[in-house]
Amino acid sequence: MGRCIVGWALADWTDADQGLAEVLAMDPDWDDLADMTDILTELLQSPGAELSRLTPRLAEVTAARDAVRARYAE
Repeated sequence: MGRCIVGWALADWTDADQGLAEVLAMDPDWDDLADMTDILTELLQSPGAELSRLTPRLAEVTAARDAVRARYAE
């Protein structure tokens, strides 16, 4: 998880995407995905944030988080 967070913060999109793919492949817990969602939301509000790059990543993490919630709601 740290790899993609550091990648997002440093705008290292290749490393961030690779780290995110690894995290999502491990079927992460809801709370880990919620933390990542919070971090991405904060990064989006940072001065100089690359909204066009961060927004789709936030959408991907949010969708994964919501999918975990939906699995347990059944």
